[in-house]
Amino acid sequence: INEGAGQHFEPRMVRLFNQILPMVQDIGRQYSDACEPPTSPGIRIASERVAFNGDYLTGNEVIDNQHRKIFDIINNTHNAIIDGDIYLCEKLFYSFNKTVAEHLQSEERILTKSQYPHLAEHCVFHRELLARTENIAGKCKDMQDKAGLLKCFDELIQFFINDVMRDDLDFKLHLQETGFANK
Repeated sequence: INEGAGQHFEPRMVRLFNQILPMVQDIGRQYSDACEPPTSPGIRIASERVAFNGDYLTGNEVIDNQHRKIFDIINNTHNAIIDGDIYLCEKLFYSFNKTVAEHLQSEERILTKSQYPHLAEHCVFHRELLARTENIAGKCKDMQDKAGLLKCFDELIQFFINDVMRDDLDFKLHLQETGFANK
């Protein structure tokens, strides 16, 4: 990294980061369902660590543990970007996308079993999340400075944070009422 030149990544690091794009796109293609992409807006978050706290708990142990894991990956990826460790960014970015795709599939299975009445809308949001992940990953591949990469990464994670804060907490009461909380 050439610190004197606006915190730019060296070309070798950019090439390594670009290598993950096909993997991210492949994950998005592997996750398919019948949902149509929605137009719901995400929330804006700052380029800083995000903390998982009790406000994000759904009451379902599987979902909550997956959310914690994703928050950890988000924070570790943010730190790797700050540190200029593009190799670690590559691994964590891939892990983030893979873990989110697996989480969404798991969550939809739980919501199907619990007969969640708003499953179709929630599924639509999940589809948007994965489509945006792939789209933003394409933008991130061209980022060569820390600030640009952090901004791009913020776009990527805002949809996950929005999912936890808005959509997942909407089904919290449903999980409790149907006996799917604390499982």
